[in-house]
Amino acid sequence: MSNPDITLYFLNASRAIRIAWLLQELGLTYRLVRSDRAPNGLAPEDFVKQNPNVLGKSPTITDGDLVVTESGAILEYICETYDVSHRFLPPKSKADERAQVREWLHAAEGTFMVHAVAILYTRREMPEEGKDLVPELEERLARNVKNDFNWLEGVLKEQRAKGRDWIVGEGLTLADIQVQYRYDSHRSDRTDRM
Repeated sequence: MSNPDITLYFLNASRAIRIAWLLQELGLTYRLVRSDRAPNGLAPEDFVKQNPNVLGKSPTITDGDLVVTESGAILEYICETYDVSHRFLPPKSKADERAQVREWLHAAEGTFMVHAVAILYTRREMPEEGKDLVPELEERLARNVKNDFNWLEGVLKEQRAKGRDWIVGEGLTLADIQVQYRYDSHRSDRTDRM
C-alpha cells in the first residue's frame, strides 16, 4: 500500500463527513482544509478559492496530484487504493455483495437525494407569493421519499432478521457510510403526511 498524501476539503454540514469517516476507519493520515458555511449557507469564497474542485464543492480530495470529487467516487477511490483488506468495498470475488454496496453507494445520491432535495429546495427557494403551494408540492413529492425510506427500512429489517446491523453483509461498508448521512439528515424532515 502506498503512503497517502491526502487532503480533504471539508465544508461543515456537507457530504465531506462521509469521507472523513472512511479515512478515520481506515486509519489513514490526511490533511484537513475545513470551513464553516457562510451566512447564506454556501461555501465562503476563500474556501472555494483553495479548493481544487472546478466548482469549489465539498467534498473534494487530493491524493498527490490527483483530484477526486463527488462523495461516491471519493469513497470508491479510497477503498480501491487503500482498503487492502476489502473491509468497506468487497473484493471482485464477492460480486454480489460488491454490487449491492455499489447500488447503495449510488442510491444515496441518485435516488434518496434527488427526491429529498426537491422538497428541501421547494421549502427554501419558493418565493413568498408561492408559499401557499408548498404543502401540496410536498405532499406530492413525499410519495417518492416515503418509497425510498420503505426500501431502506425493508432491507434493514431483513438484515436484522439475520442478526446484522448493516445494509449489506456482516459489517460496516461504504453502503452504510454513504447512506447514513442521507438517512440521518432527512429522517427529521419526514412528516406524518409521508
